[in-house]
Amino acid sequence: MALSGGVDSAVSALRLKAMGLEVHAVHMLLWTMPEVESQAFAEAKRAEALAKQLAIPFTLLDLREYFYAEVVTPFLAEYAAGRTPNPCVICNQCLKFKLPELAALEGAGEHDYFATGHYARVCLGDDGFYHLHEAKDPMKDQSYMLYHLDQLMLSRLLLPLGESSKEEIRAEAAAYGLAAAKKKDSQDICFIADKDHHNFLASQNCASKPGHFVDRDGKVLGEHRGIGHYTVGQSKKLGIALGERQVVSKINALDNSIVLMPRSEFKQTEAHLKKLSFILPEPPESGIKLSLAVRYRARKCPVIVDSEHPHLLAGGECRVYNNDGLPAFSPGQAGVFYAGTEVVGGGIFKA
Repeated sequence: MALSGGVDSAVSALRLKAMGLEVHAVHMLLWTMPEVESQAFAEAKRAEALAKQLAIPFTLLDLREYFYAEVVTPFLAEYAAGRTPNPCVICNQCLKFKLPELAALEGAGEHDYFATGHYARVCLGDDGFYHLHEAKDPMKDQSYMLYHLDQLMLSRLLLPLGESSKEEIRAEAAAYGLAAAKKKDSQDICFIADKDHHNFLASQNCASKPGHFVDRDGKVLGEHRGIGHYTVGQSKKLGIALGERQVVSKINALDNSIVLMPRSEFKQTEAHLKKLSFILPEPPESGIKLSLAVRYRARKCPVIVDSEHPHLLAGGECRVYNNDGLPAFSPGQAGVFYAGTEVVGGGIFKA
């Protein structure tokens, strides 16, 4: 059980014990920055105390160097390239859901299950394959973050919270007397101390050099604070007044410029995605109609998904269309495909 010390993983462990399963808590020490390192150790102590209260074994895995290499470094590289990454998606793909491999070093068996406090549902279908669905509570659904999971991982994954609301989880924790019942949800990037990624980028000398706002013809309109402060589709907090409201239509990392255009003229009807990943072994046919989420808990938009091949290819690329317009998306973010409540797969938006 991936035990963070928060209420979700606490109740997950509680439920697994109630099912009669032997539960072993594993806490991942991830933060590397000096200014947040004390928070990381405090969180680890809380998780250890929680495991003791639940009477389950506890293992602390020090993954700080791995986390910096696999999550923080790509985060900085993406911003430097003018893209907008989602470090939580990267962390799930490159680290957290590789935990069974890491936990095996601590004696976990090859037939053991891996559990987390994510709000989503895994179902074994009549077709013999595992399917990933949204959580019952749409306000807490985290299926967007898990689009990369494959059949092997899903076959070993337990998500005890998928059918519950947050209110039910907190009530259950309180009834058991868990201190985590009142712990606030984490909403921010875990490795940034003041929760301001702009300050973090500046401290790393990344994407924080002032440059020019320009129009579509290259005419200079004003000065920006650094490309890391902006994302494609942004129309607020631009720090520039030009009469009609403007929107960021493109970020040029090579010359450190940001292209603005009138918001009334900004419309994205097509997007390209790379590094495609699908839940089922057989990828969808090209030309399929699906729903697309462009960010965590964003409203989904109907799209046609197309590629140069009869079938979409895992690891490949595709285009999506909606002539009425797509929700604003930014290169570097994840686009996740749904069929109803089921996660089909996803990819990363290209520039």
